Amino acid sequence: MKNYSFFKYNMNIKTFFTFIVGLAIIGFGFYILATFETLRIWQFIGIYIVLSVYIICVIFTYFNGTVSVNNRTLFYKKGLADKKYPFSQYMLECDTRLHGRTISFLPYYTINILNLETGKEQKIKLRNAAIVMNSGRKNYHLEIERLAEDLKKMQA
Repeated sequence: MKNYSFFKYNMNIKTFFTFIVGLAIIGFGFYILATFETLRIWQFIGIYIVLSVYIICVIFTYFNGTVSVNNRTLFYKKGLADKKYPFSQYMLECDTRLHGRTISFLPYYTINILNLETGKEQKIKLRNAAIVMNSGRKNYHLEIERLAEDLKKMQA
């Protein structure tokens, strides 16, 4: 079984800085809520909760998960979710083209999954936050190409 852990390319100084800033904002908000009684009003608590949820959602986009391929199944593990996609029930294709090149968010690669029984299509997005230094983006792209080749071999 081959494992593709894409997070190793995304862990860089920008990602680390994002984690630290997010945790600092959440921690500072807890400190303010615990210290000042006058700020314990529902507006401040509501804004703090919305900001905390937003920061957590942004941070979790950096965690791509792990893709594993054996001769019968593709396994995708992200967080607590662990999904199996057997080649007999699903048609899998890895798109090696980079999508979503906008300033506002991270570009991503996709794994397209087509359920052969129902015809329902699903996409897994693998976010690319790899840095230019040390050939991070090139290595990430090479890993995606290897995954695409392995999927084609296994389904043939």
